[in-house]
Amino acid sequence: MNLILWMLLGHSLGDFYFQTKRMASEKGKYLFKHVIVYTATMMVIYWLVTRSHAVVFLGLIVMSSHFLIDRINLFLNRKYPNTALLIFILDQAFHLVILIGFLVVYNEVGIIGDQANHVLLLTTIIFYLIMPSSTLIDKVLSTVNKDQFPKIFVLDEGTLIGILERMLILVMGISGSISGIGLLVAAKTMVRYGQFDYHEKDSNFRSKYLIGTLLSVLIGFILYLCFDWLK
Repeated sequence: MNLILWMLLGHSLGDFYFQTKRMASEKGKYLFKHVIVYTATMMVIYWLVTRSHAVVFLGLIVMSSHFLIDRINLFLNRKYPNTALLIFILDQAFHLVILIGFLVVYNEVGIIGDQANHVLLLTTIIFYLIMPSSTLIDKVLSTVNKDQFPKIFVLDEGTLIGILERMLILVMGISGSISGIGLLVAAKTMVRYGQFDYHEKDSNFRSKYLIGTLLSVLIGFILYLCFDWLK
């Protein structure tokens, strides 16, 4: 399990945190650079954890598959711009399936069967609570608001509130106060209530706010359940 967690952590680093805004906004131009950074991240983590010569095969598999998947991703996004959410989900699913498939075939040290390290598990959950979760929520909102394209991750006010919201849900879950989620959502709505009138010309604002909030809470709760189950 620890090796899988390390690979999941490496995936979040390589595909989100180590991908610059320029690389994300001009992916066609910087695709190869992104693939190199992602592959290097995965290989370094795998080698430090396993010291296995299978790292060479990992590099070859990850580099070729990631380049192919992202190239198809770019083509589909240009041809079917309204399916960005589905393309994003499939893109992430294929990357993770290939990584886990590799571990199943080349696991030479038996780490997959070990008990999950709690610190590593919590770190991985936290990393997924931030950029990957924010990106997913933005994809959903851009699908609801069809005239708006998904934006590149920016740590603005709304994004920061969502991140803190999911962090608090995780903390409340770990501390046994999961019932406080309702109070958290109520407090957030009360604070932002004035913005409903401010955005009265935007007929979709209330719907987008509700969808974004509920999705953020759902993601935070699901990742807490993952932590509670895996630990």
